[in-house]
Amino acid sequence: MSKKDDGNFTFTATSGDFPKKHKAPVINIGIAETGKFIMTASSDTTILIWSPKGEVLASINTNQVNNAHAAVSPCGRFVASCGFTPDVKVWEVCFGKNGEFREVARAFELKGHTAGIHCFSFSNDSR
Repeated sequence: MSKKDDGNFTFTATSGDFPKKHKAPVINIGIAETGKFIMTASSDTTILIWSPKGEVLASINTNQVNNAHAAVSPCGRFVASCGFTPDVKVWEVCFGKNGEFREVARAFELKGHTAGIHCFSFSNDSR
């Protein structure tokens, strides 16, 4: 995926696959609207943040016994997951001013349930 001069994105097919990094089956895939990263989540406790070219930028251990669902926010700033534990965990994927990846930082947790959470969604404005 590359950005055109007018700000839109274009997709160009390339040969080859991303390397196999997950040990458990992948349950969700999300692409940031910004085009800066791809998120994959597996059924264990792993979320990987990838560059669009297939390089693993970060690995997140959700510490939820297992992941039931994961998603990228519509604004492309956050990734979140839910699973066996009674909360939704949210991380911020941080990039520098010139677009280089910096880190994945824990943002917050949504608490209040008394049992595991199977699914969630972001609102259209990422709140």
